[in-house]
Amino acid sequence: MSDSDLIRKALIDIWMENIQVEFNAGRIAYERQLQGFLFHYLKLRQDQEGFEVWIEPTWYKNADESGEVSKLKFIPDMVISRGKSILAIIELKWKPWEASASDVGKLDEMWLDWKNGAGLLLKVIPTDYRWYKNKEEKVEYEIDDHCLFVFAVCSQPGSEALTKRPERLKDNFLFLTAQITENDGVLFESK
Repeated sequence: MSDSDLIRKALIDIWMENIQVEFNAGRIAYERQLQGFLFHYLKLRQDQEGFEVWIEPTWYKNADESGEVSKLKFIPDMVISRGKSILAIIELKWKPWEASASDVGKLDEMWLDWKNGAGLLLKVIPTDYRWYKNKEEKVEYEIDDHCLFVFAVCSQPGSEALTKRPERLKDNFLFLTAQITENDGVLFESK
């Protein structure tokens, strides 16, 4: 099984089994709580699967001719890596009791920068580039050719967040959705 397939299966299992249970038990009302539970369940699989999970890592574009790097305006909610390869980039949107706009465009922009050779580099800690620049050994992570881009969302039926698909990003995209139903239940799906 490829890394992309392994992570896709793990995320779908966690979404459909664990996150659904946590939500129904009233333990996920906000995006930060979703992020915490998702991190928790991914970390439980970390040793078994051999990957690392990062929360809101700092991203930079490679240095230009002057040696300066630029911080990206988009910081994904979570990243999964193995060794120096980024295997998955996850964006979350959790607004169960309101219709919300989609953030899937953020993933599209990052994918486009990557495909256009922007040389995205992930630096997980610390967030201050001045410290990083002075280190002899630079810890750089590269986006894997089969990186999985994930958008996980919970919102009201018919909201843009549940229906809008990425414009450019077609392959290696996982859409995890949860929508409030008419009888205040929640329908969890993976697409």
